[in-house]
Amino acid sequence: MTSEMATAREILTEVLDGIERVVRGCAEEDLRYHPTENATNSVAALVRHCCGSLDSWLARAVGEIFERDQDAEFRYEGDRLSLLAQIDAARSRAMGRVGALTGRDLSEILVVRRHSQERDIAVSRSWCLWHAIAHLAEHLGHMALTAQIARARRG
Repeated sequence: MTSEMATAREILTEVLDGIERVVRGCAEEDLRYHPTENATNSVAALVRHCCGSLDSWLARAVGEIFERDQDAEFRYEGDRLSLLAQIDAARSRAMGRVGALTGRDLSEILVVRRHSQERDIAVSRSWCLWHAIAHLAEHLGHMALTAQIARARRG
């Protein structure tokens, strides 16, 4: 395994462990708390979205087709056990895909669909990998803040 892939695995592990800690640290009702109705996402929705996004970007990096319902991710209101199972499954798929990138030309340009912009973009395999990780880390911060607000409102 290349040092870049080893680094990717280390960072993915760190961020996914952080997401798992947020989920384990929340009271059950806090997982579904929205700090502002219709304008923010719950921890549960963010976890579901992160799993979908991670799968989607890493699938693109290895040339797999991956279908997802991004709107449904943000409506998701699952419980702790289902969230932990999703994190575990996403971790397993992610590590497999990172392993599949070993030995591939990471600078190869792919044309992929950018769902948030509703257009196709040309990016490298490496860009897909590191964007997936950056996006995951960004939402870990959102989850941690949402969990803190939820705990503070309960006193």
